[in-house]
Amino acid sequence: MNIYPSTTEGQVCIINHYGTAQAVSLSLGNVFNQRIYSDNHEVIFLEGNYAGVAGSRNQPGVNVYRLFAPAQVRTRAFWRDWPEGYRVMEQFNAAGCIAFSSN
Repeated sequence: MNIYPSTTEGQVCIINHYGTAQAVSLSLGNVFNQRIYSDNHEVIFLEGNYAGVAGSRNQPGVNVYRLFAPAQVRTRAFWRDWPEGYRVMEQFNAAGCIAFSSN
């Protein structure tokens, strides 16, 4: 999961990627009370160096992930090589999402 800022106040853009299938999708989230409420029915919250993702879509539960800063921020060009990546980047741009490179 990679979270990017948006030009829309209080909104973030979330790129979910599934490495084994190299699938990628975009969801939007609203920031409220230091939590992110995504349009795919998940709540993302921080606790120290960990992020919790609570969801009730298929099976209720919380997944916990250790936060780390990647050596290099993934740019839009990176995602275009993944299946569905080009479509997701079109959605990313249309939603006013911001990446650090115009590639």
